[in-house]
This record gives sequence, C-alpha cells and structure tokens, in this order.
Amino acid sequence: MNSASVTDIFSTIVNNNRSRQVLLAGLIVLLTLLLFHNFILAPELKSIKQLKSQILQIENSLIQVNAANNNSKKPNLVQSLEKRETALDKLLPPQWKRAELLRWLNDSIQKNGLIFEVITLEEKTPLSLNQVLKIRLKLKGEFEQFLQFLNQLKNGPRLLVLEKLQLGNTTPALLQPKLSIEMILSAHRRL
Repeated sequence: MNSASVTDIFSTIVNNNRSRQVLLAGLIVLLTLLLFHNFILAPELKSIKQLKSQILQIENSLIQVNAANNNSKKPNLVQSLEKRETALDKLLPPQWKRAELLRWLNDSIQKNGLIFEVITLEEKTPLSLNQVLKIRLKLKGEFEQFLQFLNQLKNGPRLLVLEKLQLGNTTPALLQPKLSIEMILSAHRRL
C-alpha cells in the first residue's frame, strides 16, 4: 500500500457525507470519553489512592499500638509502660499533645481560683528542629492565687517559658486588689 492509495481512501471517506457523519460521531464519543476520564475519573482515582494510603498508615499505626499493648502485658510492667508511652507518643499527632497541655493549663488556672478570660495560640513554623507554641493568657484574680499558679507552672509536666508578664491593679482601693494578668507562655518541642 503506497501513500497515494491511503490518501485516496481518506479522501473518499471525507467526501462521503455519511462517512463524515460517522467519523464525526466517533470523534465526539472519543472526546467525551477522554473528558470524562480526565476530569471525573482521574481525580476520583487519585483521591481513592490517597485514602488507601492513609488507611494503610492508620493500620500500621494500630499494629504498632497493639504491639506496644502486647508488650505491656509482660511481667516487667514499668519498662513496658515506658515503652508503650514512647510508642504512643510517637504516634500521637501534635494537636493531641497541645490539647493535653491546654487541658492541664486550664485545670491549674481553675484550681488556683483565677478567672480565665482569653487564650490565644500561635504556633511558629520551625526554622530548626525546635517547634514553639506561644500561649497568650488573660486572667483575673488575687496576687496569692497568681503566685500559686506560677508555682504550679514551675512544677508542671512541661517546661513553659514565661516570655511576657503584665500585671494591672483593677481595684486599687482594696486591701487585696484584683489583678488583671496578661502573660505569654511558650512551650518548646523538638521535632
């Protein structure tokens, strides 16, 4: 078959009106299938693939947690508990650790009789291997309550750095004035 015969066949197909309509319909169907695949099917397949990988990661994490729990049933309970806590600590997302810290802060504020007004969190993106969470607190209470709260912070489960402290006397005429307390604490975590 030479090039002249191929062009003759193609020209007869294009010149024939019925053949042209069939060719056009076939191209429309092909274009529709390609559009469906590119814009509907491909993104769905990609999201399914991502979900499968996330499910596999969660399953692997659960296997590690179960392994840590199985190790805890062995006779040396102290060491197995420490191993399980370190394994779980590696698996917990940072948001859960942050929630535990905030729950502890809230409990210590309430135990010392301070009135909690506002809390804001600011997480700085790590420039090195150290991640910083800044906690801005606004509290009200008496000086003794505030000192007890500071002692509890000093002896707390995490190292919290007091970066800024501003005390204001809202009732100067009283013997035990009410303080308006604004403070910035920072919690550091190695990555």
